[in-house]
Amino acid sequence: NADLEVMGSSSAWVLFAKAPNRQRSEFAVPGLGEMIDGFDGKIAWTKNQSGLRVKEGDELAKTRRDADFYRDLNLKTLYPGLAYKGSETVDGEAVHVLESKPSATSKERLSFSAKSGLLLRQESEFQSAQGKISMNIRLGDYRVFEGINYPYSLQFKMNVGGQELEFAIKVKEVKHNVTIEDAKFAKPAA
Repeated sequence: NADLEVMGSSSAWVLFAKAPNRQRSEFAVPGLGEMIDGFDGKIAWTKNQSGLRVKEGDELAKTRRDADFYRDLNLKTLYPGLAYKGSETVDGEAVHVLESKPSATSKERLSFSAKSGLLLRQESEFQSAQGKISMNIRLGDYRVFEGINYPYSLQFKMNVGGQELEFAIKVKEVKHNVTIEDAKFAKPAA
């Protein structure tokens, strides 16, 4: 449960995640309406004011990697050829950078704090139905909830087919072990 801040307004954002690899996010943007993204373990889909669309290719593969409930434990499996690319600085903090090219048209760079080991930046490039997507996510304000570190602040910069978009997610609440029916992640009929 979080607040989504985009284009000068704020709205509710909710993420549902279920092991091993199911995920759904929901939010509404004033003037654009409700947007829902889902993955049932096989089919990735998005529903918005333009209708329902099934994700394919790089976009499906990225969704599959991001939806892995144990992603942080499965980096070497999820990111083929994952390699150490040196040290950099993110927001004044030293980081270790890992890079992978999951496909010929996609790239992932993960920057982990040299001090805490926590992910501070994820940079992604992949092809979608809208064209090439470049995404930079800054993660911060980590807090421990039931023994697990969660970023309570996520800042996104995206370029989708040449269009720039920036937004932020401010987490308000995290819940564990909530029963979620598999139907929640299924592609809607329309």
